[in-house]
Amino acid sequence: MRPISKKRKLVEQQERLHLAKRNFKRRFHTENIPWLRRIMRFLIRLFFVQAIGKKNAENLKLEKIQFSFPNLPEAFDNTRILLITDLHLDNTKDSEERLMKIVKNIDFDYCFLGGDYTNRWQENETAHISLTKITKELLKKSRVFGVLGNNDKYQIARTLARAGAEMLINEGLLIERNNDKIYLAGIDDCCEYYALADTKLANQNAEKNSFKIMLAHAPDKYREAENQGYDLYLTGHTHGGQICLPFGIAVITGTTVPRTMVKGKWNYHAMQGYTSRGAGTTNIKARYFCPPEITLITLRKTTAN
Repeated sequence: MRPISKKRKLVEQQERLHLAKRNFKRRFHTENIPWLRRIMRFLIRLFFVQAIGKKNAENLKLEKIQFSFPNLPEAFDNTRILLITDLHLDNTKDSEERLMKIVKNIDFDYCFLGGDYTNRWQENETAHISLTKITKELLKKSRVFGVLGNNDKYQIARTLARAGAEMLINEGLLIERNNDKIYLAGIDDCCEYYALADTKLANQNAEKNSFKIMLAHAPDKYREAENQGYDLYLTGHTHGGQICLPFGIAVITGTTVPRTMVKGKWNYHAMQGYTSRGAGTTNIKARYFCPPEITLITLRKTTAN
């Protein structure tokens, strides 16, 4: 794991000063317009759907999806990856218990953690304890890799690393199996809060023509990843919109990527991607037409014609 960068250290030291500067600079970004959240909370109470939204937010689902690649190394055919993003452990009651109830009943080869383990950048001792317990349970089944999100201080990375997770902060590594290899890169927060993602730095140890996976908190760096030859981009951050209209139409996405990338499977040129709806919630502790998820991803090798 890379040491904390000077820029991240400065941002964490400044805290509210940096937040105020960021909010002014990006004042028209949906995440920085507080009255939007107030309106949503008001409408939820007005239509008496607060209890329903809370229940929806606690209904964690396991999504099962599959990706196929002609260049996937033979040894990694049928590899299963458990993707867990946006836990926001201090926002949803009993989230640790619900997560582990699902995890204990499934098998996977690797676990990827996609950031936003707590809510905002406030230190929360209970969340750190919970993260340690979750990581140690996950390690009983597989190796665990993680990245940081826009709500995560560097101390979160230290906590996860001490528990045994392999944290990737603008860095990558080779995963080997039966003499075959894939390259996994993880980038620092690429949202507007820290804005510390460096895809070139994360890619510097990749072997030529290797099969490559990018793990990122948010989908924003999809163009850079595709340009650097990544085959799969796994991400979260958007919560799938969290508060959606019928048929899952997101009201607010919290990102500038195309809406086709806000949740679920997507493609960008030769690269495939998946954006998780996330396991937790933002400050609005409710979900509508957008259930929380953890994702079991199976990688398959396609046979060349």
